[in-house]
Amino acid sequence: MTIDEQKKLDNILKVVREQSYQCMCPECTQDAINSHYLQRHGVLNRISKNNNFWELKHKPPFYWTDSIYAYEFKKCGINNAFSIPTFCEKHDNELFNFFENGKLDCDDYKTQLFLSFRTLCCDIRKFEQVLNQWLLILKEDSGLNITVSPQIINHIENIKNTILKQENLKEHLLCEIQHFSGAFTFKHFTYDQVKV
Repeated sequence: MTIDEQKKLDNILKVVREQSYQCMCPECTQDAINSHYLQRHGVLNRISKNNNFWELKHKPPFYWTDSIYAYEFKKCGINNAFSIPTFCEKHDNELFNFFENGKLDCDDYKTQLFLSFRTLCCDIRKFEQVLNQWLLILKEDSGLNITVSPQIINHIENIKNTILKQENLKEHLLCEIQHFSGAFTFKHFTYDQVKV
């Protein structure tokens, strides 16, 4: 890949990262804010060092080589750590307020449902972003000379199918959040803290 192509690819990745996304709560049309997978003023504060983290990040396939792998550790600040535009400010605060402003009880069924819902929505959004990146990369006017191989088409179809399956699970979670019928089973494991 040439330096010019690398710059174009980086620009596409930046466009997708910075575009606005709608809140993932049903019937909400507000713009999503950068929502954290885990509560910032609870779990993340306790495990950060000087408000920083080392986060495992996925690298786009075009940067993979025999010596460069698909994932890398990147240092990031607490505001950006484990976050993605998922919920509007109102829903990000209201939905998870009952356990974020108190003691996090990982054995509580309601807490488990809401943590699962949040994580699933963040994951759906991550897959949507990856799909958007691919669609922009493959546009004829992207300036990238990418051959659309069967593997790329298959990869894009897998992403679309994953999103559909996740959306289905999201609907089941929302139904359970409304009715609390005990349809889900959660297992909670506790590990000793390891000093690093």
